[in-house]
Formats: sequence, C-alpha cells, structure tokens
Amino acid sequence: MQNIDQTWMVLINATPYTWKRGYIHQYQMPDWLDDCPEYILPGQSISVWIQPAEGFFNWRDSGADVEYRLVGTSKPTSFMLRFSNTYPSSLKIEFQDELFSLNNLKDSKHDLGVNKFPGGSAFILAGKEGEFITNDPPIDWMQAMLPELADVPLRNILLPRSHHSGMWKSFQRVGFGQPSNTQTQSIHLRHQLGNGGIRVLDFRPVRIGDDFRESHGGHLLGSYHGVLGASLREMIGFVNEFNQKYPGELIIWDVHGDQAWNGDRNFHPLNQDDREALYAQFLDLEHRMSFPDNDTDVSQWSLSRFIGNKSSAVIVNFDETWRQMDGDKFPGSQHGFVTGRNFPLTHQWSNAAHVHDMVHDQVNRFHEVRPTPDSPVHIADWVVTQQGIQAALPTHSILEMAAGAWRSLFEDLWRQSTSETYPNWVAVDNVRGNQHKSLIMAMNHCLVAKKCGEMGGKVKMEAESG
Repeated sequence: MQNIDQTWMVLINATPYTWKRGYIHQYQMPDWLDDCPEYILPGQSISVWIQPAEGFFNWRDSGADVEYRLVGTSKPTSFMLRFSNTYPSSLKIEFQDELFSLNNLKDSKHDLGVNKFPGGSAFILAGKEGEFITNDPPIDWMQAMLPELADVPLRNILLPRSHHSGMWKSFQRVGFGQPSNTQTQSIHLRHQLGNGGIRVLDFRPVRIGDDFRESHGGHLLGSYHGVLGASLREMIGFVNEFNQKYPGELIIWDVHGDQAWNGDRNFHPLNQDDREALYAQFLDLEHRMSFPDNDTDVSQWSLSRFIGNKSSAVIVNFDETWRQMDGDKFPGSQHGFVTGRNFPLTHQWSNAAHVHDMVHDQVNRFHEVRPTPDSPVHIADWVVTQQGIQAALPTHSILEMAAGAWRSLFEDLWRQSTSETYPNWVAVDNVRGNQHKSLIMAMNHCLVAKKCGEMGGKVKMEAESG
C-alpha cells in the first residue's frame, strides 16, 4: 500500500530576495521538475503538488529533492526541500550554507510532517539576512518579537486563535453529539499555547453544577445536542502554568455564549448566580491586566504596555451585553475583564461547508472592516462548517475537514493580506505543529513591522524623508 496518495507543499517567500532553484532530483515522481518553479519571487506563495507516480513496481520508495538559493544575500544562503515516500513518508527542510533563523542554528533540519490531501504543509522564510524567521520559532514568540513590535498598538498586531479551544477532549455527550461533529482540536491546551503559539482562546461556557465546561453543539427539534469538553478550572490551570514557565506573553480569553444545563438536555441562559460563579472562576487567572474603569480603548495601547519588562498579561473579553446585564456585578476592566466598551472588535463567522466559500467570505470581510492597520481588531474564523445531515451524522469529522482550510492559510490568507489590510485574530480548527504560529509571526514581521522589504508591492513602505 502506498504511503501517501497526494499532498501539497507550500513555500512562502516572505523575504526581499528572489529564490533561484538549484539542485533538483526526483525518483518515480516525474511531475516534480515542472511543479518546482525556477524562481520564487519576494512575497510569493508557491504550492507544489506532491504525488508519487503510479504504475511503478516499487513506488513505495519514491522521493524528490529541490534546492533554493537566495539571490542577493551577502553570504551564500540556501535550503533543501526533501520528500520521501519510504515508510513513514516525510517532508523536511534542511538549512544549507549560512542560513539560520530565530531559534534555529545553521544546518537546522525541520520536519514539516505530511498532511494528506486536501491538507498540506508549509515552509515560511521571512525577513532579511541575519534576522530570518522560519518554522520552529520560540515558544515565547511574543517576547522574541517584542523589540520590533513594542511600540505597535495591539489592534495592529496579529495573533493565532484556536476555535473552541477546550474541545480537545470529550467529557460528556448530549443527544446526537459525538466527537466527529464537535471536537475541534486534536492537541491539549498546553500544546496549543506552547508549540502551537495560540494566544487567543475561544471559550463557550456551559454550567453543570459547580463546574463550567467548554461546549460545542446546537439545538435540534427543541433539544440540545453536542459534547462538553474541558473544564474551565483545568484550562485556567494550564494558562497559569504556561505563564509561569514562559513569562511575558499576552493571552486573551474570548468568551461567547451563556448556557446552563440541568441534565435533561434542556439548556437555559445563565442567570445572575451562574454568571457570578463564572466570574469567580476567571478571577483565579493570574497576571490579569488592570485597565482604567472608563471608555479608554485599550486595543490602542502599545504591546509594551501589556508585556514589557517580560511581564505576562491576561485579558478576559466578554460581549458588551454581559456588562449591561450585570451592572456593578461585572468585575470590570480593573480586574482584566473587558467588553466592546474598551476593547472594540468585529467578528466574521462564514458558516461555509467549502473552503473556497469560506475564504471568499472571510477575505471580503476583513478587506471591508480593516481598510487600514489602525482599524478595530477583527476576528477571522478560518474554519469550514459541517452542514445539514453532515452535522448530525458526519462522514468526515471536523478535524478532517480542517485540512483544506489549514492549507489555505498559507495560500489564500497570505496572498490576500497586505500591510494595509489583514485580520488580527486568525482562528483555526485542529491546531498542529507550529506552522500557524510561524505564519502569524511572518505576517507581523513583514506586514506590521515591515522588516521584509516591499515584497512585490505587498508592503507599503514609509517614504524616506529628505
């Protein structure tokens, strides 16, 4: 049996240098020579189709290599892409010559993993010689980027967000709910925060007794169907643990929904006692920021005000209606709780079953609401949705469906974003590895800090004075 049928490899040139193809070789992959372009220009995202040839007697050991050299660096700089279909199939990047990057020394090797079609893997090289950012960046990536982003307002910065962050586990099924139509994450919150680099947590609370849990589901024929995931207490524990181990990162909780459950599949909105109990648990979060108790838009504060001097910061964001319902019972900004009053944002949920429909909707929306980098924070849910009978009796799980949306991050999101318009919090299902984090870092480095040159017009550079 063949190890893979087909997959994609995406190469993002987020540097001011043209990449020129050097050594290239293939064994039983005759399309490889045509699929790897001779030149990859600054700002380009190139997708290489990887498919071992059919009909060969021993295609299990198919493989291919290609080398790209950066044109115009002061020292020889290159990397080699290697694919092997020998079990287990692998896709790797090897640094050559004088190439090194943040957190990666010369001669580093990067295992990108083989994500089968419609998914793919991405290698990102961003920045200029001596300050490159690539895959496998540091865990404390915000501290690593603070020197270049310190004076940048938070609303100008991109952050990775996980969709239904607490749905990496199934605690209890309700009705027709099952992991295949509710589980959005395959890795523990500890790993989402760590290697995954997630800094915005999407949380939908449901109360059961004295507990609050992440939930994912909906109503059908008058009853709730879904799955309850991780508890708020354990999620708070992991965030506190992370901040203790890696001080100086900003973590934002984005809280949606408000339901309680009495055990008979009848869910009802949280009442005043429920909400106060929820607030009490969130007060166990360490390093909550304290903000002025007024209408100050804190998203316009510079990043250094949040995490300067290697200080951790945690914000809990609620919809404005929570403050209106609870009045002085709402803990307020002095305790790190914000709403649209002092943290305005927009959010786009596409509810699309196909990647191209989701991309079209998301791109149009962030182009509309963020015509400049100083526009309010915008959340882009880069996810596809099960529809109709697929939602009740799925043939493909949410984790499987996430593959195509994941690949489109490195194709469509990168191509459609410029230094003038881009989303802020980019949410995904099935966080895996650090490629999402690497892309967000590259976008901050290139589009926000403007450290990568013009990249073919993708970045609007400030005019030099004089």
